[in-house]
Amino acid sequence: MNNELPMSFAAALAMNQDALRNFEALSRDEKASVMQRSHGLNSRQEMWRLVGGLAGRADGLQFQ
Repeated sequence: MNNELPMSFAAALAMNQDALRNFEALSRDEKASVMQRSHGLNSRQEMWRLVGGLAGRADGLQFQ
């Protein structure tokens, strides 16, 4: 398993403080699961939905 954050995921987290705070509060295994999912995403919208979910938003992020 790749333990590194993809740059696009790290950038999206940096743009959403709620998601970043919630990601930091996850257990080690939960973080690993989120990071594994982030490696399989194919679009910006998918990344925003993942990060939005971490922030507690069902609709994801609304970045342009």
